[in-house]
Amino acid sequence: MSWTYADTIAASWEANSIERREALAQIDSAHLREDWTDLQIASQRLRTADEEAKWLQEKAQNLQRQQQQAQAQPRNKHGFNNAEVDVALNSFQDRPDMPRLTRDQKLDLYQANKQRYWNLRNSGGYRDDQGTVRR
Repeated sequence: MSWTYADTIAASWEANSIERREALAQIDSAHLREDWTDLQIASQRLRTADEEAKWLQEKAQNLQRQQQQAQAQPRNKHGFNNAEVDVALNSFQDRPDMPRLTRDQKLDLYQANKQRYWNLRNSGGYRDDQGTVRR
């Protein structure tokens, strides 16, 4: 069975809630025994569990937001969202000395140029750090 990111967050959330319940039980036990050292240790466990719960909540919200955005943005055969389609269509101007490009031809050219750009970036053939000062 393969795990998704959502599965990982859910499993981490369950482990965190178990840790939090154990820390609360340890705090109650330390109060009854009046063991202040154990109370401090349990309080730290609870703080750590609460911080992790907050972090997991942020990750879950980010994942949910990304999933909603992915569903809300219709994709075409090239995988472009609406903003990329606008850029692709406006990247190529019609010239009188050349035949007019169709919408699909413009999207195909944009995709080829985008792929070429990323291949050059990944291979080191293109860098965008021009003008930065390195000492």
